[in-house]
Amino acid sequence: MRIPNGVVAFLAIAVGVAVSSCASVIDTGFTPYSSTSVGQPLVARAVVAYEGDLPGFQSLGSVLIGTVTVQARASATLEEIQGAAAELAARYGGTHIVLSSTSQTQQVSGGGRTGVYTSTTVQCDYLVVQVPPPRWAELPPQLYPAPTAVR
Repeated sequence: MRIPNGVVAFLAIAVGVAVSSCASVIDTGFTPYSSTSVGQPLVARAVVAYEGDLPGFQSLGSVLIGTVTVQARASATLEEIQGAAAELAARYGGTHIVLSSTSQTQQVSGGGRTGVYTSTTVQCDYLVVQVPPPRWAELPPQLYPAPTAVR
């Protein structure tokens, strides 16, 4: 599944983290909402949720801890982009991610004898939510996060 043309992104990249496990993902970044919102990882990978899930998270005492931005080549699949976002969100204590905006940028270079080359990048911005572990049992099964291994 490819990312469709989306709305113009409004969130900025604050912290760049290289992702080498996925060749289609170019860069990821996390922006905390406050200096106290970032916590220890609770899960290995945040669960992908949807905008309609946010009221349920709020009723469980969730906290919006920040945003994740993923930049990828246009050839990236939705699974690659969501996977990169979910792993980065989990590193900062996120249990769930919700897509908030997407955008596409096309860059044209070259010309003359070398020809014209274009490259397209996609940017996806996700809200990062942390649902308190004691409330996970109240989540629907498809939104239940897998806890990290005990160290």
